[in-house]
Amino acid sequence: MFLLTTMLLLLSFLAVPGMDLSTLSTDFGGRRELIQLFNTARLAAGDRLFNLGIIGSDGWIFYSGEQSILDYEHRARLTQAELQHLQQELDRLDADLHQQSRILLVAIPPNKSTVYAQYMPREIPVFRAASRLDDFLAYMKAHGQAHILDLRSALITASQSEDVYYKTDTHWNDTGAYIAYSEIMQTLAADYPVLQPHPLADFRRSYAEETRDLPRLMGMPQVMEGSWHLLPTLRSEGRTRSVPLSERRALQFTINPNPALPSLLIFHDSFYYVGLARFMEPHFSRITAVPNTDDLGIWSTDWIETQRPDIVIIEVTERYLDTLLPLLGSAK
Repeated sequence: MFLLTTMLLLLSFLAVPGMDLSTLSTDFGGRRELIQLFNTARLAAGDRLFNLGIIGSDGWIFYSGEQSILDYEHRARLTQAELQHLQQELDRLDADLHQQSRILLVAIPPNKSTVYAQYMPREIPVFRAASRLDDFLAYMKAHGQAHILDLRSALITASQSEDVYYKTDTHWNDTGAYIAYSEIMQTLAADYPVLQPHPLADFRRSYAEETRDLPRLMGMPQVMEGSWHLLPTLRSEGRTRSVPLSERRALQFTINPNPALPSLLIFHDSFYYVGLARFMEPHFSRITAVPNTDDLGIWSTDWIETQRPDIVIIEVTERYLDTLLPLLGSAK
């Protein structure tokens, strides 16, 4: 009925002399509501392909933008030249930092479809056994020295007992972010024993219903998801200053009053913003958080010389693995 009404309205518009699609404005009152109504009708009719979103089973929605689907299908690849270049440049950076008594850690959050593959539509095939991330990790294990933290196992194990990603978002939820934070801190504690993760007892759980990013991208902001947030019960003395770079990206500088804590420079994507930053900030005397912004080219190892941190973390989500290339310098 809705589709029929829409078609009749469009035909009546085109029937007016001098009117055609080129004169049809997309800026009109009720546009957002019309899109929302149309997409809601599509969802009710069983459609599963939407703008940047794919409807899976049991209420799970998956991101289809960038290389997410190619990663799931194991069709996204790094060439041998790119793998070799990444290994050599990461090892060079690791050696340079080690010589200065600093450390490097590369942490890789997995795509949601990697952790929750069982909820992806069965019609989407997987073409080979190894993913692009598998290829990278295997090459680094065989040839490299830099420490790569693969977060898949910890998150997949935890997902057996509770959700670690939002059903309607591209990111992990607070539980998933806490698990990643614990893995990162325990890894860093081998060199800095003071960096022990706070136990869950130091956080209180607060429930909230929100519209997450995928329903917004899909034109269905009325779709909400309830989830638990982990809020610290301990007071933090740290102060964070943000310098906006774009509508969605900002440089962040966090200062804590305890100078005995190590300092951190973290190159990151949106997974750091979503939960991880809040957990990590109390543990460092100073954090410089540099976001991945392709258009501004701000991801640069030059920050290491200007900030001179004790620890450098490169946090790069599985679907953004290829952004390591411009950070480290593209393979010849």
